[in-house]
Amino acid sequence: MPALSGSCLMCSYMLSLQRNEALSPTLLPAVPFDPDEDCQMLKSFSKGIFGTDEKAVIGIMGKRTWKQRLDVCEAYQNRYGKSFKKKLSSSLARVLIMRPQLYLAFDLYEALHHTETRSVSTGGSTYSETVPWPLSRNIIEIICSRSPEELKDLKIQYENECK
Repeated sequence: MPALSGSCLMCSYMLSLQRNEALSPTLLPAVPFDPDEDCQMLKSFSKGIFGTDEKAVIGIMGKRTWKQRLDVCEAYQNRYGKSFKKKLSSSLARVLIMRPQLYLAFDLYEALHHTETRSVSTGGSTYSETVPWPLSRNIIEIICSRSPEELKDLKIQYENECK
């Protein structure tokens, strides 16, 4: 593997792999964890005329692993007979509840199909055109930071959900 230097996140990751350093997750399971207590607090954040307090929801769910978030959603469904995911805005539900590989598949799709509108000047006239402009940095971060097994799963999710 060639020597790497630089300050980007990907370079740090690759340097860690080069040095055979153990990588640790950025989000660890909450201990102690009580999904019933979490769903009661989440219920209190979704009452009232103004809808859901998204910052409060993120404050709780943002400190839970994906598996723990699913446990909270299940506890919410069991306790209140309603889907917690449906109470959230689609973008917040996508970030907090969606399976990580599916979330990455959608991000990859968006990066690959990104377009930009540019002003083009030719012969004294100016017009706008929309051109494909893949977000290569996003693509590189998604693809290069995954293990072969994760890439296989990502490919399956992409093919099933994004085409």
